[in-house]
Amino acid sequence: WLSLFGVEGRGRLKGLEIVALGSGEAAKELNLFKKVVALPLPFLTFAPVDVSIPLLLRAATNARKLAAIRPAFSTRISAFCADFEEGKLSFARRLAGNNPNVEPGARVVTLLGNTFGNLRDEDRFLRERLHALVRPGDHLWLEVGVKAKKLEDEPLYLLTLDAHSETASEANRRLLLEG
Repeated sequence: WLSLFGVEGRGRLKGLEIVALGSGEAAKELNLFKKVVALPLPFLTFAPVDVSIPLLLRAATNARKLAAIRPAFSTRISAFCADFEEGKLSFARRLAGNNPNVEPGARVVTLLGNTFGNLRDEDRFLRERLHALVRPGDHLWLEVGVKAKKLEDEPLYLLTLDAHSETASEANRRLLLEG
């Protein structure tokens, strides 16, 4: 895991910052966080970014539970409610790797699940927005979904059925898709 994200540099460990764009409750991103939380890194930051406050709270709460095994001074969980496609990206200034008092570590920016597919203009996002978050030497983990063979196998298919009653999480996803 260390070498995968460039956390080893000049014979010593650097910190790692995981910036999860469009994370929702961050189920996939927390799997990555779980893999690295026990590593002896000087610092570890988990920064989920989404427009849903309830889902961000869930992501941050679950990340804090996972981070309980690390010394508190070396782990930072910072959830940001932001529109990273159209917003000002002011949260980027608050990331640990942008702090001049902190030695820059490795950064992994993730767009997992259907986040990339939900962007209004993927090409413009990649050209004009992502450069504020991904520095030279950082990593971008972009997941592009594949179409299911049957419509009924699509994760959001149940939302289209009249008899289906939505959970709060499903309603939020539907509203985000409709938006």
